[in-house]
Amino acid sequence: MSSWAPVQPSAKVVQHHYVNARAHEINKGQGSKLRSDTIAAFRNHPILAARFKGYSGAKKDAFCEDAYERFTAILQSRDLTINFEAAKWFSQENTRDSYKQMYAGGIGDDGVMLLKDGAKGNFADVRVAADDRVTFPTQWQNVQPPAHRGLRPGLQSGDQIQKRMLAGAKIEAFVPGQIAKAQITPATNAKGDKGYHSPNKYFNPHSKQVFSAVNYGRRPNGSSTYYGNSYLLLNPKLKVDALYYSGDTFQVASADAQVSYKTLGAIFLKSTDHMRKLLIDSCFDNMRLPNTAHASELLEAPIFQEVRFATEVAELHLEPSPPGIMLNAKRFCAKWGIKLSINLL
Repeated sequence: MSSWAPVQPSAKVVQHHYVNARAHEINKGQGSKLRSDTIAAFRNHPILAARFKGYSGAKKDAFCEDAYERFTAILQSRDLTINFEAAKWFSQENTRDSYKQMYAGGIGDDGVMLLKDGAKGNFADVRVAADDRVTFPTQWQNVQPPAHRGLRPGLQSGDQIQKRMLAGAKIEAFVPGQIAKAQITPATNAKGDKGYHSPNKYFNPHSKQVFSAVNYGRRPNGSSTYYGNSYLLLNPKLKVDALYYSGDTFQVASADAQVSYKTLGAIFLKSTDHMRKLLIDSCFDNMRLPNTAHASELLEAPIFQEVRFATEVAELHLEPSPPGIMLNAKRFCAKWGIKLSINLL
């Protein structure tokens, strides 16, 4: 296996086209229906319906329309975070300058991307299958490519974007109760480490998403303590080009579940009854929710750009830690101009 080398178009260009294409499809193609369907869901939800009991039909509609606008604005204002384990990040001095997603982080000194199985059952082939499935919408799959194969502004061809972002051999269908696995190539690097290569020769590892989440419940230790009790608070500007899912993407059937920043209020429509109750508690009733490690309570927000510590991270919230970890965290924050706060568990 030869080393991966940058090719044109760059990962930055591919990601830009991807976000523009998906935001356009969601905002222009689905935006009005998402809004009206969410308003209907508000009107029929037992908790919310009790609040406008006795209203006329027109007054109920006005209540729910206003609720949608306020709900969207509140979600848009909530923090974007990435949880992590302090011991893994700061047992030694952290010399990285950006947050690495699995694919870019898998590129070794020899230039070869080797995907390895992670902790907590995060197997590479399962992760790849989930990432690919929630990235590419149904209408991009199995379509006849256009005659023009370029990727320049104004020609945001779904098949060409997918060609450069697809890590597996194909999109693996979601089947409830089953674990989908991507068709990726077993491999061993020069050090003898075992893992996987992508079978897609056009795949650009840097084009994949960084997973963040919306701390919609203003939980004390970020969006999900499953990934650690410390977290990065991201620059708010990243919210605009993020795409959003209710629940962990391992549980999401397809990219058709995505909503955009502009249509973020429609996440209510995409949510389970349990998640809807949490959204009502936190966004309608202004409750601060307790920490959670449940995947079903996530509001994920994949980011399709590099997350550089110097420009894209505003604060680091650190769990109480031993002196050595604390010292390395302080050095890290001082180096990148990041505000350091200590969380209370």
